[in-house]
Amino acid sequence: MPVVVNILDAKGNKAGTMDVSEGVLGVELNANCVRQTLDAFLANQRLGTHKAKSRGEVSGSRRKLFKQKGTGNARAGDINSPLRPGGGIAFGPRPHRYTQRVNKKMRRQALLGALSEFQRGEALFAIDELKVEEPSTRQMAAQLEELGAKGRILVVFDAQRDEQGEYTEASRNVLLSLRNLPHVTVATPGSLNIFDLLTSDCLVATRGSLARIEEVFG
Repeated sequence: MPVVVNILDAKGNKAGTMDVSEGVLGVELNANCVRQTLDAFLANQRLGTHKAKSRGEVSGSRRKLFKQKGTGNARAGDINSPLRPGGGIAFGPRPHRYTQRVNKKMRRQALLGALSEFQRGEALFAIDELKVEEPSTRQMAAQLEELGAKGRILVVFDAQRDEQGEYTEASRNVLLSLRNLPHVTVATPGSLNIFDLLTSDCLVATRGSLARIEEVFG
């Protein structure tokens, strides 16, 4: 049975309805899938380029500091020892990968479960279209306020491209208007991720983006 979503106009008034598959907005939240998908997403953001120099890589003399016996001091090699200031680091971090993989079925379950939570919590604001005549952060902020979206907002926008692969003027105006709002994150249906879904208080989605999500995941 499809889920009926109210479509709002730019003023926040009901302008119609849209049927969305229950397999997209009626999915139960699976905490285990969400946790593993989130862990993998955060791990995959790490570059793994951290590195400390070992005693063989730091700059310094290789001369033995003093003779082995007869001084009363403990044995000492060169000045690059990890025991001395400026020496190398023992067992320091080395570049390596943090990449984790999550199978498609688990990732899909986590994304759709988190997406469905907005619908169940009445935090999904479906709008017919986002449109501004020219780039204006003030106008876009006012439009989001008219919809009733508050807190951290995730905007899912179906940006259109021309034959050259560039954003159309209408889509560019919307994206430029949204990017300076500190509490707004913009995503396309193909770039949805579990982190943005979990860290947002409400979701604003255009009719076209909901149709695209249903086409991909439904």
